[in-house]
Amino acid sequence: MSQSTKPRIVPMPGPADETSPPEPRRPKASSRGNPVPVLVGLGILVAGVAALVATQPELLESMPMFRKGAGPGSELPGGPVSAAALDSEERVVCVAFVDAENGVVPLYPLQPGRVLKVVAKEGETVKSGATLMEMENTLARAQLAEAEADVAAGGEQVKLALLLVEQQKQSVSAQKAGIEAKEFELGSAKAKLKQLESLVKNKLAKPEELESASELMRAGEKAVEVEQAKLRAAQTLKPEIAVEQARNDLKAREARLEKARFALEETKIKAPADGSVLRWYIHEGETLGPAPRTPAMMFCRSGKKVVRAEVEQEFARRVHAGQKAEIRDDTTVSGPVYNGKVTKVSDWYSHRRSIILEPLQYNDVRTLECLIEIEESEGKPPLRIGQRVRVKLMGKGT
Repeated sequence: MSQSTKPRIVPMPGPADETSPPEPRRPKASSRGNPVPVLVGLGILVAGVAALVATQPELLESMPMFRKGAGPGSELPGGPVSAAALDSEERVVCVAFVDAENGVVPLYPLQPGRVLKVVAKEGETVKSGATLMEMENTLARAQLAEAEADVAAGGEQVKLALLLVEQQKQSVSAQKAGIEAKEFELGSAKAKLKQLESLVKNKLAKPEELESASELMRAGEKAVEVEQAKLRAAQTLKPEIAVEQARNDLKAREARLEKARFALEETKIKAPADGSVLRWYIHEGETLGPAPRTPAMMFCRSGKKVVRAEVEQEFARRVHAGQKAEIRDDTTVSGPVYNGKVTKVSDWYSHRRSIILEPLQYNDVRTLECLIEIEESEGKPPLRIGQRVRVKLMGKGT
């Protein structure tokens, strides 16, 4: 049997192909990655952890698993340590701020205007009621003088109303006397008329005289009626109402006077209590408006300094009243240590009191605030208001 074959075309090398050098072989890619970036990353991580431990050793002390010789079932002088015992002795490290026991008060004048004089200096200790600053008071003094004159005029109106009461009494008395006089005249006219009637009857007087006497008697009666009407009108008048109105008007004027005095008094900012000026935010000659964005000054009442520690909700169960605390400046590890005691634990979780935009500060967490009383310490620099400190709350067993 014959086997069919298919012709195969083989390309012949050309002149260019004969002269071109052979193409170099590429090395195969290694299956393993370059370990250099991984080693660099591990080195940076180790250096960061070492720096953190060197600057804040309390972070390790607050973790039971990193304590020296600690752990569930480990032998210590007190015997094996259980998980419950370790949990009861856990410490809490948190960031806190130094504050005044009575708080820091922002002060601002109620009256807008120009700052006339800054009396107290920053850091100066003052007594309650001492003047701290003065505002321009020309308008306030003019309004006070106007209100005082208005009150004086109101007092005169009260006196005038009281005179009307006396005048009304005299008028009623005079009217009664006038009625009596008219009644006497009427009686005389009646007697004369009766006499003329007798004379006319005996033809000793003319009838015209009798008619005239009758007219006089009727006129006398009308005169008595007129005087009686005047008496009723005088008795209807109530000058006591005018007196009451004048007195109420005087009270309103006195209230306006009190407002003017208050406005003049508020041109000065006075110390609300014994304390000191922490900081001024205004200067002499500066114009202040009615809607301030910042206070004119910060005032601190006299009293003990405390530390307000904010414990995150995760660790809040470890905090209790009477717990001992160690306080130190947050910017150094070699500074002095202050002792304190937790005097109060808040009843509610809230956001942080001090919102700070820092890398290690989490502001979107719920915290429980506890108040720490600082024990007196001699030979150490004093803690200052607003100072950021690091607080270590001891466990129950310490």
